[in-house]
Amino acid sequence: MDLRQQIAAAIAGGQLTESDVHEAIEQASEINRVKRTILELAESAGLSVEFTADRLVPIDTKRDGRRSAPIKYRDHAGNTWSGRGMKPKWLQQHIQAGRSPEEFAVQ
Repeated sequence: MDLRQQIAAAIAGGQLTESDVHEAIEQASEINRVKRTILELAESAGLSVEFTADRLVPIDTKRDGRRSAPIKYRDHAGNTWSGRGMKPKWLQQHIQAGRSPEEFAVQ
């Protein structure tokens, strides 16, 4: 049963009124209008965003709008490092154990 059939059945069964359906359509239209406005504003500011489960989620950016540095090192446990700043403890421990940082370089 598609959505239209479900709505028709709910109206026929007295679970919904036609005004409930029209109100929901108006709300959805308003939500979509607001989302478009947010996307346009974000794009004009040089930001990338997406809507996920009705939440606005930045795409790979920091709060100040800069992009995150790409990952250059990763270990088997999923720890990552961009190669910027101090070496993380997980990488220092691997080096102390005799392993080379190049072993963890992302290809």
